[in-house]
Amino acid sequence: MKNALKRCYELSPIGGQKSFYGKAIVGITTEGIEILYSYGTPIIRRLPDKTLERLWDGWTRTTGRHIKAFCGLNKAEFMALPLSSDIDQCPPWWNVSPKISSPSEIQKQIDDYFSQSLKDRGR
Repeated sequence: MKNALKRCYELSPIGGQKSFYGKAIVGITTEGIEILYSYGTPIIRRLPDKTLERLWDGWTRTTGRHIKAFCGLNKAEFMALPLSSDIDQCPPWWNVSPKISSPSEIQKQIDDYFSQSLKDRGR
């Protein structure tokens, strides 16, 4: 499956904070694209050539901390990135459930997605 998530990890904060407690997840696609999900919403992606693309047209203090830990951008730098209109290049279930609270839960969603996809293809 082209550009589907193949793995994910919980983003680690910078500074004194211990954890983002499962609210900031990075998914890595089969194409090598890294996508930051904050509270289940895709925020920004890093392409294999290290180009950053903004996927969300907003800013909150908490998501700003996630962005800073992911790619080092502050609010002005993030908002200066053009908003990507190429959303169809995100995995088909890119709006991850906000009820996800751990990397194992998002991994389960990935596994369930692929299992269902294989069943739908008759494999």
